[in-house]
Amino acid sequence: MADLKRAKHFILSELEERLPDYLSYHDLGHTLYVHKIACMLAEEFGIAEEDRVLLETAALYHDCGFLNTYRDHEEAGCLTARDVLPGFGYSEEQIERICEIILATKVPQNPKNLLSELLCDADLHYLGGTEYDFIAGNLYKEFQEQKIVQSEDSWYKMQIGFLENHRFFNPYSKEHCEPGKQRNLERIKADYARFLSA
Repeated sequence: MADLKRAKHFILSELEERLPDYLSYHDLGHTLYVHKIACMLAEEFGIAEEDRVLLETAALYHDCGFLNTYRDHEEAGCLTARDVLPGFGYSEEQIERICEIILATKVPQNPKNLLSELLCDADLHYLGGTEYDFIAGNLYKEFQEQKIVQSEDSWYKMQIGFLENHRFFNPYSKEHCEPGKQRNLERIKADYARFLSA
């Protein structure tokens, strides 16, 4: 039987001790936040206990690949899940379902079932929140460190393009997060216009 409590303790300890300091966005706080939102969504949708264990485990392990690599961290996270979860009583079938949920979060997101949709939406829940600027600022620092963005101009373009192309999948997130995301998008567009005219 899957021991979620031990699997959770193990990976949170690993993330706390071993994540690189330059991960200002993909840090332990992000994993805890995504796990919290995933649990809230599971409650909202009345997800059965066994599936909830899979969703929670996927949320806890979805970014653990950053312990080993930056690019393709989702695949690296699945390798970790396949390596350690049998030791916590997870079956091969459960682990494959967890990996399917984790891989769905790779951008552009491509969920094939409700559990994957819930994790994808939990992962980017902040896009529709009032804390967007703070969290996006942490991502900007991380992307600068990784040479993914070279300038403030390219960061504005990246944010606008991402928000315009992103969509929430589950009805709750569509109702509760989409309006906030659109407000954030309009504000960033206005900020960018001011930046260009400065």
